[in-house]
Amino acid sequence: HKVREEMEKKMVSVDLENILNDKDGKRIVVQGEAGVGKSTLLKRMAQKWASEGLWGQMFAAVVHITLRNV
Repeated sequence: HKVREEMEKKMVSVDLENILNDKDGKRIVVQGEAGVGKSTLLKRMAQKWASEGLWGQMFAAVVHITLRNV
């Protein structure tokens, strides 16, 4: 439970619709310990882009690369 408590202290709330508004480029880096939901977040972002038009026409494509397999 101590690990969970430490992770909760570091958690940041993210609004997906606005995550790229203050960025110069069109890239983000998601870092974190194993099992905290990085892959789940990125898959959800790709799904929202494809099905709901998240970020409008900002991207021609969204590519999810699992670096563990590279």
